[in-house]
Amino acid sequence: MSDNRQISKLKKLWSVVAILTLGLIFIIVAACSSNSGKTVSQLGSRGNDVFLIQQRLSQLGFYEGEENGVFDLETQKALLKFQRENGLDDTGIADEKTREKLGVGRSTLSEYSDTELLARFIEWKAGKGNYIDKVTAGAVVLNRMADDSYPDTVAGVVFQNGEFNGFATAVYDSEPSQASIKAAEDCLSGTDPTGGKTDF
Repeated sequence: MSDNRQISKLKKLWSVVAILTLGLIFIIVAACSSNSGKTVSQLGSRGNDVFLIQQRLSQLGFYEGEENGVFDLETQKALLKFQRENGLDDTGIADEKTREKLGVGRSTLSEYSDTELLARFIEWKAGKGNYIDKVTAGAVVLNRMADDSYPDTVAGVVFQNGEFNGFATAVYDSEPSQASIKAAEDCLSGTDPTGGKTDF
């Protein structure tokens, strides 16, 4: 009789454990779902979103490094300083609260893939040219990325200070044509009619 009671207690205990486990799984899934649309950049992140954060930190006087779209230790150090001086948790992660304080929301630029950003640059630089002109413009960007003298991301190259004045403001309006998109795709696939040139 006592064995039956023990078995019954164990069954009830396992039922409670199972329910709690399922509840925890549900909470984790719900939390992940609610954050899936948020942009979070941290050490090791790369891309246009990181460029925007570096640009803003630079404007505010916290960052003096290269605006290259690479979230390195220098970027993290600048972000930590910004967080401390603005009463935020000093995590070194550009979470939603930090982004809000920085004034860097989910801008259109942060959503651009390398292909689309490169296509917009090609449209801005060689929009009225022929295919060779377009693919040449894109190839120069990629050649610079491969050169240690330049940033190693598309965003870093096309927004590098003093290089392509005007593109930072024109990027949103330079809606790429199909020809510019094709040129960008071909460049990213290895097409280079310049023979490795890094200047126009």
